[in-house]
Amino acid sequence: MSVNKEYQILLIEDDLDYADHLRGLLDAQGSVSFKYERVSRLSEASKLVREDRFDSILLDFSIKEMKNLDNILDFSNDVQNAPIIGLIDISDEARANEAVESGLQDRVIKHEYDEQMIASKLLFAIKRAEVIRNDLSKKETFTSQSLYDSRTGLPNQILFNDRLEQAINRADRDDSSVGLLSINLEHFSAVNNQLGSKVSTAVLEKAAKLLNQNIRKSDTVAHVADDKFMVVLENLEKTSGATFLAERIIRVFSRPMHIDGHDFKMTASAGIAIYPDSTGNGTELIKNAQQAMNRATEMGGNRYKLFTENFSEEAIWKYQLENDLERALEQQQFELHYQPLFDLKEQRVYGLEALLRWNHPEQGPLLPGAFISELEKSEMILEVGEWVMDEACKKLKLWQTKYPHITMSVNLTARQLEDPYLLERVG
Repeated sequence: MSVNKEYQILLIEDDLDYADHLRGLLDAQGSVSFKYERVSRLSEASKLVREDRFDSILLDFSIKEMKNLDNILDFSNDVQNAPIIGLIDISDEARANEAVESGLQDRVIKHEYDEQMIASKLLFAIKRAEVIRNDLSKKETFTSQSLYDSRTGLPNQILFNDRLEQAINRADRDDSSVGLLSINLEHFSAVNNQLGSKVSTAVLEKAAKLLNQNIRKSDTVAHVADDKFMVVLENLEKTSGATFLAERIIRVFSRPMHIDGHDFKMTASAGIAIYPDSTGNGTELIKNAQQAMNRATEMGGNRYKLFTENFSEEAIWKYQLENDLERALEQQQFELHYQPLFDLKEQRVYGLEALLRWNHPEQGPLLPGAFISELEKSEMILEVGEWVMDEACKKLKLWQTKYPHITMSVNLTARQLEDPYLLERVG
């Protein structure tokens, strides 16, 4: 003789008479056995469902906490496996339909069901959840590989995006802030190239451990690229909370690492962006944090920068500058100024230094500090550098007919010194 399973039901109902009525209906159907546990508040239920011992949950939409539909979303996040079925009045059907999108599996309209129908609803939801659970267990390894980084065990880019979206949704609901840190491990490429993948993987594992040790349990650390990590800070009360964490992370990473017999420093740069202060969506938040991190790196690294609106203005300026530089040489907007070099002992000018200036059609004369860094990022630095040397040499040749002792100095950038054809260009 087979023994029917007894299904564990959590009933969230603040009306004791209605709870007794519902239990009587379910017991009357006779084909399936149910055991009940009743609570009157959603907050009480949240504690119980974490034990994961219920097969299904019956939730009455008339309890006070259900006036805010966001509560069902929070509650469904606490529920591990048990399907939730809503008990609703006919007037609440529209709200129940919305709740289905927030974690409710099904709903039953009060006083329009009999014992067989509600028992069937419960049993169907339970069996469906079992099928899904079994299917997910087969895919557990695949899911782990697709959502977590294999080297660090941290959430990867896919899971990070999801966690950030959830954090922003909660911030919108709670009128709170989210901080995002973009962290770059400096010198990681050099470690990888010189010491190999075994040591570089150990560095990433160490970095992941250090980051996890320095954040709150509610925060998320993700490994999104070889040398890049992201940290999502929820319920951020003040911007200083994010800057304090960034300072601590940079201080931790500035200490020497000892890995596999090697001692080295793995400093870090961090960029910080705050939602909703600096942006209205997750995509912009990521971009802003990365832009701030790039700024910290450009300033020498081993520091953090907080994104501000000025960054956006500077980004627009840089974009316009890049476009204008492409036309500057062609349209003869560059010119050289010559600064005398004076010999104090001989009390005479012994040479000249060629100084580059850009006569920008809109900005006016610009000093090299305003545009040389952008030139160095492109091949144009070689073209402009060759033009400078040509012009300086022409002037030197002209002046030496009258002042044979005169020399000419020309400043070269690091990019030009790396040019294998430099001597040929000078000659």
